[in-house]
Amino acid sequence: IAFLRNLRAAGMPVREMRAYARLVTKGDATWPERQAMLRKHRARVEAMIRQLEAHRRVLDDKLRRGCAPPSLAQTD
Repeated sequence: IAFLRNLRAAGMPVREMRAYARLVTKGDATWPERQAMLRKHRARVEAMIRQLEAHRRVLDDKLRRGCAPPSLAQTD
């Protein structure tokens, strides 16, 4: 159950989680298919991480350059 929760938290669609769980119940012979599913999902997670890092860079740049109105701008 903990592994399935992790998959869900990492964005795996419920239908894929169900398919994975069905394969688990069929035993070790399904490992290659499950491994392929996990590799595919890992690639999606890596893509999400890259996208989030890009969003963070945009936010960091905006925070560095600022955009506050003059009444709120910091003065030294």
